[in-house]
Amino acid sequence: MRRLIVAGLTAAALLLAGGGDALVAQPAPPNRFYGTLTIDGQPAPAGTVVTVIQGGRECGSRPTDTPGQYWVDAASGSQISGCGTADPVQFRVGSRMANETAAWNGGQFTRLDLTVGGPGGGASSTQRFTLSRLDMSGSLCIPATGSTQCDATRLRLWNGDRAAWSAEFARQGRPEPSDDEVFVATYEFRIGAGDPAAIASLARGLGWPKIYITAVRYRGSAPGEGDEYIEVTNVGGAPQDMTGWRAFAVDSNTSFYFTDGSVLEPGARCRFYTGAPREDSCPGTISVSASGVWNDSAGTAELWYDPLALLADRTRYNADPNNQPPPPNLQGAAGPLG
Repeated sequence: MRRLIVAGLTAAALLLAGGGDALVAQPAPPNRFYGTLTIDGQPAPAGTVVTVIQGGRECGSRPTDTPGQYWVDAASGSQISGCGTADPVQFRVGSRMANETAAWNGGQFTRLDLTVGGPGGGASSTQRFTLSRLDMSGSLCIPATGSTQCDATRLRLWNGDRAAWSAEFARQGRPEPSDDEVFVATYEFRIGAGDPAAIASLARGLGWPKIYITAVRYRGSAPGEGDEYIEVTNVGGAPQDMTGWRAFAVDSNTSFYFTDGSVLEPGARCRFYTGAPREDSCPGTISVSASGVWNDSAGTAELWYDPLALLADRTRYNADPNNQPPPPNLQGAAGPLG
C-alpha cells in the first residue's frame, strides 16, 4: 500500500509541477479574519475547525489553537477559484454555521467575533440549506468510525503535525519518523479514513478513474422541484465507462440510469435532474418525476454498479446547519444553488 501511495504522490507531483522554467504569478493576498469564538454561549474548544464559505465554495479552513479564539484566511480568487468575490463571507464552525457574515477585503486583517447558536444552546437562526456538496479540499478531518467529530489527537495527525506523529510512532514501537515518513503516514491515514481529496489525488497519480457523488440539490425552486439534482463526478485520472451505473435517491426509492456506452472523462461531472434534462445532464437522463424526489430535510444518496451489485458510493446530507453529518458525507453549501 505504501508503495502505491508513494507512486501516486510522485506521479501527482510531476503532473502538478509543470515546466521547471514556468513563471508563476504571485497570488493576491487573502482576507484574514480573527476574534473570539463561542458556541452556545461557551468558548469553543481548541481544535474546533473554522471554515470560510463564499458563494457556496470553501475558501479556507483552520483548526483553532486557543479555546475561545480563532483566526482563518479567506482565500482570494487567484488562490481558490470562485473566492474573493462580492458574495458574503460565511463561517462554518465544526458542522454548524456561525451567526455572523462579513464582506471580503483582500490583504486586510478583519476582527469579527463569531457566535454559534445562542447563550442557552438554542439553534441558530441561519437559513436552512438547499444544497450539499462533497468537501474536496481535504481540510475537514474525518472522525473515527462511530464518532461525529475528530478529537484533538486525530486532528493533529490529520494535519500532519510532526509531534503527534512522533508520539504515534513511539506508541507503535517505531523510531522517530523522518519528514518523508510523516508525509506518507499522513497520506495513508487520510486514505484509510476515506478522505475524498487524498483518494482523488492517488487515483489521478496512478491513472485510475474514481467516481463520487459530489452534490445533491434537494430543494428546488422550479415548479414541482424539477431543478433538484444529484451530481456525479469522475475525480480520478482515467475515463470511466458508465455502462451499468445508476444514482439512487434512497428515501424515495428513485433511480437515475446512465446510458450504456456513456463515458465520464477525468474531471468531468454531470447531473441527474428530477425534471426535464438540462445542458449539464448525465447521459440517459429523463424526467423521472413531476414532483421532488429528494427529502427537503435530510436524506441519503447512493451510486451503484449494477452488474456486480456493487455499492460504489453512499453519502448523507442534512438541511439543518446545526446538524450536519460528519465528513466525508455531503456538507451544506451556502450561496448560489447552481
